[in-house]
Amino acid sequence: MQLQHLPGGQSPKAAVIIPFLLCFAGGNETKAPHIIFILADDLGWNDVSFTGSLQIPTGNIDALAWNGLRLTQYYTQPLCTPSRAALMTGRYPIRTGMQHFVLWNEEPRGLSLDQKLLPQWLEEMGYANHMVGKWHLGFFKDKYTPTKRGFHHHFGCWGGYVDYYNHTKEFLQSPTGSRGLDLRRGLVPLQNYSGTYLTELLTDEAVRVIKDHPRDKPLFLYLAHQAPHSADMHDRLQAPEKYTESFEDIGDKKRILYAGMVKALDESVGAVFQALAQAGMLDNSVVIFSSDNGAESIGPNANYGSSSPLKGIKSTVWEGGIRSPAVIWSPLLDLHPRAKYDGLFHITDWLPTLYDMAGGDVGKLGNIDGISQWDALKDVEPPPRAEFLVNLDQIEDYAAVRSGNFKLVKGVTKQGKFDKWFQPSGNVFLNMTRGYSACETSIVKEVLSIIKTHPVCGSSDDVYATPVHCGVKNPERTCNAAARSPCLFDISKDPCEYIDVADEHPEVVKTLLDKLAHYESQALPPGNLPLDPLSDPGLHDGLWVNWKEGSSGGGDGDEETMAPMGPSVARTESTSSASYLSTAGMLRGAFFFQFFVVTLLH
Repeated sequence: MQLQHLPGGQSPKAAVIIPFLLCFAGGNETKAPHIIFILADDLGWNDVSFTGSLQIPTGNIDALAWNGLRLTQYYTQPLCTPSRAALMTGRYPIRTGMQHFVLWNEEPRGLSLDQKLLPQWLEEMGYANHMVGKWHLGFFKDKYTPTKRGFHHHFGCWGGYVDYYNHTKEFLQSPTGSRGLDLRRGLVPLQNYSGTYLTELLTDEAVRVIKDHPRDKPLFLYLAHQAPHSADMHDRLQAPEKYTESFEDIGDKKRILYAGMVKALDESVGAVFQALAQAGMLDNSVVIFSSDNGAESIGPNANYGSSSPLKGIKSTVWEGGIRSPAVIWSPLLDLHPRAKYDGLFHITDWLPTLYDMAGGDVGKLGNIDGISQWDALKDVEPPPRAEFLVNLDQIEDYAAVRSGNFKLVKGVTKQGKFDKWFQPSGNVFLNMTRGYSACETSIVKEVLSIIKTHPVCGSSDDVYATPVHCGVKNPERTCNAAARSPCLFDISKDPCEYIDVADEHPEVVKTLLDKLAHYESQALPPGNLPLDPLSDPGLHDGLWVNWKEGSSGGGDGDEETMAPMGPSVARTESTSSASYLSTAGMLRGAFFFQFFVVTLLH
């Protein structure tokens, strides 16, 4: 990755001013807006400075936030695969069997071919669809891979994570033996990029896509970074020294490496934004930045990110696992500086919102869970979403739902060991000068200065960030979900989930339990399958491949893809809250051994 450096020490501003003048004079021929969706991986609420991080300045992301629209109540799924399934389909993972855990490279399954994905909808609107980065929705057969699911081009990885330098991943059933390369252009493996840092490699490809894109056709660029997700088990945290050297005063080596991974991600945002400006596309673009879930502060794949002060981390239904930093920037929104959107926004909402924005008829999308928020984002209509299902996992026997200000949590994940508040590791600094300085000198702010008279940095002239305010803990009212379930929180007053108010609002508890029972009656069984030894890269010349290609079965509704983990959990509409998740025990047994082995390996 390399930001534009000009002869004679010119600033990047000079490189974009002429394209800007041309595009504002009517140079762009396409009417549908270009969509640039940048997805971070395992980035916590406390890992960007616009939400209040006192350790990691993210100048480019912040400049987008202060001059775009901050989504203050943006929610994802608790894990990578479920979030990506929700983003691509506009449906809760319970509709697609993707609600439990992640999809391992070794699993012979993928996101059902019955599902029409976001790029397929946009293709009908004339979009050129490019994906750069991590897929994580299945590749056991080639028809489950990005270029068979609506993307005209894919450069990146099929699985969940790789080494940032050699782009390989271990085989879980032999972690000290086989490794496989997982880097491709389309279906073709790429073996000549070893040694190139993955975040930079993906950024360079995204910039190339923008540079080569014809101006008369709308572009959908889905840049799904691996950063700052941990790498494979042999070297979890990886960042070049040029990204970590400014963080030595944090003190904690692992947090320093993580901060470097985030800095590389932030520079990627700047490079992509600059490329759009240089291509004369920025005036008709919508740029979105989001994380896929909370940080994995501890655990087998820990990246040492932070979701503080929110409760919980990745894989949990607490706010720290699902409430993510998100920003949308576009001249089409006609925003004033420091704008924010306080309505509920769920990751399933992107599909109908972007389709609506592109000129599509959302009525054609059918029975999805996502809601178009385009008119609300433009401040034409009030926020349309009143509730959402956080998740419902029949195997781990937990669920959560948000309705209005109330959130109900039932059951726990991982025996409750993540049901607490995790502080960031290392030294924490007591002022926001780092964030402010990074924003003021960012590429994004410099580019914006050409099209905006006074781009700003900070939530006000006097205060840079506005972090979440938690209130005061009351130990006697803290929810111990492992011992007491369900628990109820008023998120509007208690965003850090300090105080269980279930006893004060029994009628709300009953209503939300009934909602969960309703969702359970509609839920597919989790589609997880045992790891397949035939996926071993050692059997395929050191590559992760479509190893089921040519096997018997396969395709829509085939045995490998759709086999349930146990008896169907679909119920009638009359399911009561008392019988909620009654089949969980039957399903858990099938997965206990596999999960135990995978955890040991990691």
